[in-house]
Amino acid sequence: MEGPVVEIEPTLEWQEDAEGKSRPVVVDKAIRKYYRISPFDVYPAPGALTPDEGDFIIKNRFTRAQLLKFKGVKDFNAAAIDLVLDRFGHSGYMDWLSVDSDLATTANDEKRNENNMNTIDCLKYFGSVQGSKLIEWGMSREEVSDPYAEYEIIAYKISSIVISAKINPHPLKKRGVYKACYSNSNESFWGDGVPDLLKDLQKICNACVRAWVTNMGVASGPMQWINTDAMPNGENESSVYPMKIWKFTTEELKNGVPMGWFQPEDNSANLLNSYKFFFDQASEISGIPQYMSGSANVGGAGDTARGLSMLMEAATKAMKDVIGSIDQDVIIPIVKETWLSIMLYEPEKASGDIKITARASSYLIQKETTQQKRIAFLDRTNNDTDMAIIGMEGRAEVLRGTANDLGFPTDRVVPRKANLQKRAEEQKLIGMAETIAESLDLPVEIIIDASQGKSPVKVSKSEQG
Repeated sequence: MEGPVVEIEPTLEWQEDAEGKSRPVVVDKAIRKYYRISPFDVYPAPGALTPDEGDFIIKNRFTRAQLLKFKGVKDFNAAAIDLVLDRFGHSGYMDWLSVDSDLATTANDEKRNENNMNTIDCLKYFGSVQGSKLIEWGMSREEVSDPYAEYEIIAYKISSIVISAKINPHPLKKRGVYKACYSNSNESFWGDGVPDLLKDLQKICNACVRAWVTNMGVASGPMQWINTDAMPNGENESSVYPMKIWKFTTEELKNGVPMGWFQPEDNSANLLNSYKFFFDQASEISGIPQYMSGSANVGGAGDTARGLSMLMEAATKAMKDVIGSIDQDVIIPIVKETWLSIMLYEPEKASGDIKITARASSYLIQKETTQQKRIAFLDRTNNDTDMAIIGMEGRAEVLRGTANDLGFPTDRVVPRKANLQKRAEEQKLIGMAETIAESLDLPVEIIIDASQGKSPVKVSKSEQG
C-alpha cells in the first residue's frame, strides 16, 4: 500500500454569488489517496528489509488524465508534464524492464499489455541523491545547502524526463509505503505467501492427479494383444470393433493363440488416497484448516460442537498472526501518517498526539468463535438444574447476545426484561388458578376472571358436568 498521496481533483461546492444565492462551483482540491501496489511493480534495494531502507522504486502507470492531475501540485514541474504529454500522450510509453518480459511470458499476460498500451510508465524513486545533482535539477541553495551532502528525495521519472524531484518532506524521512506478508522473513524484503508455502505439495498433488487421469484412461477397458506374424492378410491392429469375427488358418494357429485380451490394473483408488493425504497436509503447513472454510468433514474432535469450537480457536491463532502483521505493518502506519499529514499541512483541523490500536480485523476472527461458544453454552445449560440457577432472565441475556451477533432484531426475537417478568407472573397465576380450579371442580377461566375482578359467568351443573 502507498499513501497518503496528494492529488488535485475537482470537487463540487455550494457558494454564494453576488446576489446571495447558493450556486454549485467546481473547485480543485488536494485530496489524499491510497493505492494498492502490485508486488511485481516494486523494486527494493538489495539487502533492504522494509520500504524505508535503501533505494526504493515503484513503477506506476499513468493515463493522460492522471498526469494532468499533478499539474498544480507543489514540487511537480508543469512544463515537464506538458513535454511528456506532447511526446507520449498519443502513443503511450512502456518502460520495459527485464522482469516485465519474463512476467508477460510466464503469465501469458496479454490483457495487461493491451490495457497498458495508452498508459505512460513512470518510475517513482525514493532514495539518497547528492546535493550537486539536485542543484542541476533546479533546486535552490536554500533547499540544498551542501552540494556534497546526501539528501533523501522523492523523484518521478518518465523516460529521461524528471517531472518532480523534491526532498522528502517527512520529518522522519519515511516514504509512505507499507507491506505485509502471510509469512514474514527476517532475512529478506519478500516474505512467503500461501502458494510459496505449498509449492512442494502442489507439485506432488498435481503429479498424483496426472497419474490418476492416465491410469483411469489406461484401465478404462481391456487391452488387446496381437501376434503380427499370424495376423490375417488385410488386417491390422486398428481394425478392431465389437463382435468382430477373426479368421485364422491352421498354419497361423500352429504357434498358439495369435491374439488375446487383458485388463490393466486400476490404481486410481491408491492414487486418490495419496492425493488426499498430501492435500490434507496443506492445511497443516499453511495453517488454514479445511473446516475454516466450512468443510463438514472434520472428524475426530470436530464431530462435536465443543470440539469444533476448540479446533476453530486453535486454527485462528495462525490467522491472528497474519492479520496482526497487516494491522501492525499496514493499517496502523497508514492511519498515523494520515494524522501526521493533517497536522503538518492542515493544522487548523487537528493537533496533538494519538495512539492507534487496530482491533477490527482480529475482532472479526474472534466473533465466529465467540458465537460458537455461546451456542454451546445454550445447549449445555438447557436443563432443569442450570435453568434453576441462571433463570429465564439470564438465559434471555445470552439469547439476546447471540441474536445480535446473527443480525436479528433483538427486541423482536427476545422479549425485554419487563415483558419476561410479566409473562412469568401470568404463568404463575395460571398455575395457581389451575390448582384452585381442580380442587373446587370449576373451570379455570372462572378462577382467572375472579382473580382479575371480573364477574364470574354462571355455569349450570350440566355444563359443569
